[in-house]
Amino acid sequence: MNRYGLALMVLIGCALPVAAQDTPLVVSPGNRPLLRPDGTYVFNHIPNSNLVFEGQIAPRIIIRDTIAQGVQRVLETDKDPVWGWQVSTTPMVRLRMFDEASNPVRTPSFMPKGTVQLARFRNLSSSTESDEDAFNRGPVAMWLVEVIPFGHHSNGQNGCLFTSQVRDANDDCIDLAPEAPRIVNRENGSFSTNYIEATVHYGRLALDSENAPDLTYATRWEWRAGVGVQLNPKGFLGGSIDDELADLYGTTRLLVEGTAARRDLWRCGRASSDLRLQYIHDAPSGVPDVTSQLEGACFPRNWGGAGLFLRFYRGQDYYNLGFSESISRLQFGVTLQRETFLSFKIASVDGP
Repeated sequence: MNRYGLALMVLIGCALPVAAQDTPLVVSPGNRPLLRPDGTYVFNHIPNSNLVFEGQIAPRIIIRDTIAQGVQRVLETDKDPVWGWQVSTTPMVRLRMFDEASNPVRTPSFMPKGTVQLARFRNLSSSTESDEDAFNRGPVAMWLVEVIPFGHHSNGQNGCLFTSQVRDANDDCIDLAPEAPRIVNRENGSFSTNYIEATVHYGRLALDSENAPDLTYATRWEWRAGVGVQLNPKGFLGGSIDDELADLYGTTRLLVEGTAARRDLWRCGRASSDLRLQYIHDAPSGVPDVTSQLEGACFPRNWGGAGLFLRFYRGQDYYNLGFSESISRLQFGVTLQRETFLSFKIASVDGP
């Protein structure tokens, strides 16, 4: 395949349903919202390497949802909290193509997961019911609890974890030279783990009616912050992490995240910035305990949900068998829209 053909497929795979939306940056009340979805993207980076591109395909498939119905009641006159929940799955795949003979895609990351979200919204407006415009504008407070009861990460390879190992007649990996340095087999080594993750987030959403769907107030700007934990337990269903990998990978991770976004800023229908930090307990030797990622993105309103992003990443390589290496890269590329701005149905407010 042409080296750029696969890169185009990464984006086209999810582009059609996104581009078909009438208002791709704002979700209308009653439609299923995307809160904290994974991105679909293609990018390169500096400093230069033999990487042609890295891409990720991560469509979210919503199985059950009541958040869409919940947001229609947030601006009701009693200002009571409104709850909603969503169950979804994401068949995520991450790819790296290298500038070598035949441009191989080495050890792709297969990362399917199921996600359960519980959201709580409340209208924080201090206006009286008779002041309809200010009452409907909020702001709205949001609590979001997100749990991944089962996530999987593997690379579909059948080699041994280290270059000094081979498989015996029982398909067990044995050391040919026990005293040799243990070097991770980046060519076809086997990587597999199952994980559990839980995070809690708090945020504020400021609303207005400009460029929003009819009879709604849409989020004009928003911010959110959250903390969480990820565990990679041994013996957690088939494909869980084994003893050999667990001793090196860092199975317990603490997560910190901050997000801010603005609608209709300059030429961006959605302008966003994200900061993510991860503390790795028992990180591999030579890898820092903390990984950091700072990203800015712009989604022009007339691009059908596509946009441009710039991301700085530093810390443990997140690409399966790269776990033993530390990277520091400035990444830039094209992404398809991830999160939509929520909009809320205007309350029916009677005058004095």
